[in-house]
Amino acid sequence: MNVLFKIIISLILILISYIFYKDVIIYEGTQRIYYYKYYIISLLLLITFLIVIRLNINIKIYFLIVFFSFLFSFYSLEIYLTFIPDVKKSFEQKKIQDTYFQNTGKKWDTRDRFEIFEDYKLKHKNVQVTIGANSFINDNNLNILPLSGKPNVLTINCNENGYYSSYISDRYGFNNPNDEWNKKEIDFLLLGDSYTHGACVNNGIAESLRALSKKNVINLGYHGNGPLVEYATLREYHPPNFKNVILFYFENNDIYELSTELNNKIIKKYLIDKNFTQKLKSKQKEINIILDNKLLSEYNKIRKNSSDFTSDTKNKLIKIIKLFKTRSLLKNLTVAALFNEQNYLYEFSKSIDKIHAFTKTQNSNFYFVYLPAFNRYSEKEFKSSYLEVKKIVETKNIPFIDIHREIFFKHKNPKKLFAYSIENHYSEETYFKIADLLNRFIKYD
Repeated sequence: MNVLFKIIISLILILISYIFYKDVIIYEGTQRIYYYKYYIISLLLLITFLIVIRLNINIKIYFLIVFFSFLFSFYSLEIYLTFIPDVKKSFEQKKIQDTYFQNTGKKWDTRDRFEIFEDYKLKHKNVQVTIGANSFINDNNLNILPLSGKPNVLTINCNENGYYSSYISDRYGFNNPNDEWNKKEIDFLLLGDSYTHGACVNNGIAESLRALSKKNVINLGYHGNGPLVEYATLREYHPPNFKNVILFYFENNDIYELSTELNNKIIKKYLIDKNFTQKLKSKQKEINIILDNKLLSEYNKIRKNSSDFTSDTKNKLIKIIKLFKTRSLLKNLTVAALFNEQNYLYEFSKSIDKIHAFTKTQNSNFYFVYLPAFNRYSEKEFKSSYLEVKKIVETKNIPFIDIHREIFFKHKNPKKLFAYSIENHYSEETYFKIADLLNRFIKYD
């Protein structure tokens, strides 16, 4: 019995050594906050086993039964999370791919973004994948926080419709025709996240609105943006003359994005100081270096994890041993349990005030567009701050354009308005419907 305890204690000591190695040697203490909890857990385990080893045989037996029961449960859950969802996802994806082939006669593009990146690099000199401000929002060591992508490059976005959406970025790295910035006056200035950015389609809201209205449209949306990054983007990149600012609010994560943005030292400066600026338009070279370094880091990480079957199998085994999926699940459940949108409604209200006040200084109109999430139509007990957000916006006399009420609620099956009726972004047809609604709703001078 004592031999077994000594083996377990030795394994815990090896675990502590590994944590120390990763913390001090690999990351040089920069990730100390992340590893802090693992120090505590492993030390508590070590102390517990050192105490129990000195107790009588019955207590040792009961303790080991409980300990190994927990261990067995965790690893059973880990194996389930590792393999079962992949099987279900593979089955669903096969059905979608078959439907895509029947409708288009084309095969679904199964490459990942970095495989696309590699292939495009053979034909194009300048290629980039989308990298938003959210990729840097937790890094307070940066002197510059990028709020857009690289300019004038073929930019690869995402695939939810059988093909990878892409675009040639404009002079500031956004999804616009470059000559749109040459117009003397902009009729529509769009702010938002991936839904505004044009995620996974080649014709999103901005493209459809341009076509329908025959007006000038600048799209400052980018995936992962929350209200404060959108405000900062407006401050940094707004054209000299614009008539209407349209803010697209996505109900599933915009307030959560706001909660993370509040922890970024650069973003907070926009909130505190109305004159603060990073002067990003004049710092494109520095921004490009940051984006290239991030791309290289992500590229190397992905390629390392998927270089061959043996490597992939090894990685999967290592993740199982580390309880990767289980820890991720517990983390997400903890975040979901602790995060309360109600606690951030005041900050949300302040961010809307900031955007509204800025549009007034530019003699522009401000419109708030509420975008519904897929789980609103797939969950019986869907919870959101819909009523609170609507009240906040309407109290400020800001036009509230409710896409849920105007489009989704009127549809027989709202889930069909999402790409392939699953938890994707909206379909291209849905983006067109939204643009058409805006074109009819907003009165032109």
